[in-house]
Amino acid sequence: MVSAIKSTRIVTPNGIVPGAVYYEDGRIVYVGDELRPCDRMVDVGDDYVSPGFIDLHTHGALGGDYCSPRNTDEILRALAFQRDHGATTVFPTLSGCSLDQAMIALSAIREVMSGELPTNLPGVHIEGPFFSVEQKGGQNEEHLTDADPNYYLPIYEKFGDIISRWDYAPERDPDSSFGRFLKEKGIVSSIAHSNAAYEDVVRAIDDGVNLITHLYSCTSSITRRSGFRVLGVTECAYLFDELSCELICDGKHLPPPLLKMIFKTKPKDKLILVTDSICVAGIGEEGTESELVGVKVVIEDGVCKLLDRTAFCGSIATMDTAVRVAVKEADVSVEDAVMMASTNPARLFGLNKGLLAEGCDADIVVFDDNVSIKRVIINGRDMA
Repeated sequence: MVSAIKSTRIVTPNGIVPGAVYYEDGRIVYVGDELRPCDRMVDVGDDYVSPGFIDLHTHGALGGDYCSPRNTDEILRALAFQRDHGATTVFPTLSGCSLDQAMIALSAIREVMSGELPTNLPGVHIEGPFFSVEQKGGQNEEHLTDADPNYYLPIYEKFGDIISRWDYAPERDPDSSFGRFLKEKGIVSSIAHSNAAYEDVVRAIDDGVNLITHLYSCTSSITRRSGFRVLGVTECAYLFDELSCELICDGKHLPPPLLKMIFKTKPKDKLILVTDSICVAGIGEEGTESELVGVKVVIEDGVCKLLDRTAFCGSIATMDTAVRVAVKEADVSVEDAVMMASTNPARLFGLNKGLLAEGCDADIVVFDDNVSIKRVIINGRDMA
């Protein structure tokens, strides 16, 4: 059956154009203004029709914590909530934790992946625990360590088929054994929670790193050695064009003026909007307390903070929030915001998604001028 969705504003690789998106058997078969026969046509008027958003970094939502799931229903509820806010693809994120906890969480996620899913789930994102204590942010210090094969080898041996990405601090992998391991296994590697200096980043790039996790959040900056300045992770993110960068685009972690500077300075095809949401997204109100792998947090000023208020600890954002903040508060065009929320992450992970173009997966969202989600289509199925 051929379905189509019509609008005056379709977000395509060639700009925003009027016309329709036709799809069949989960794939897009035509995008344009030529009227073609179809079995079902939906006209959404002046609402935007866009490729579905892809959240590369999220710890959970609606009470569900991907790293500490109480049951698989909790995972499914979180995924459904994120889908309803435009995330047609999600990479569940595990914080740095014990080996036993990681195994339990990965087992639960694999069980979910074997059934019917509310949104696409290509693989898992492991964030840690090979991180800098000085840049721990909301990570639990008791789990942070140097890269240890007694930790990562058992995980890979049992769950390597579902691991898409692993974050680490290169200075905690001084002999590059972990970085080279990830490259060999085809797992996307990212620098995160790192106090690395320039030479550490250069080595990590040689080892296969092509991503910086939540830029400016727990990424080192310029330091001095005997008076001489040495670049940190933050500066290297701008220096090396091959590095893509996550942005927690909730307007809190990165205030609008800083977002504007990033968008002006870093090539737009290397920027990726993420939420870094935690379990209280969607249910938490001001003053709500919770925890992330043993780290207690509180919602205050629209963001999650450590109880001592020394750092942020994840967000309560959704992907429509990220796109909205980019457009409304950081003066990004809708086309560029969609690129950062859809096209760029799809390209990084080799997904057949992120574009409204013939042959791509029919993952589509419809949203209004306020970036409020009106309709979600996943693999050609109308979900809302």
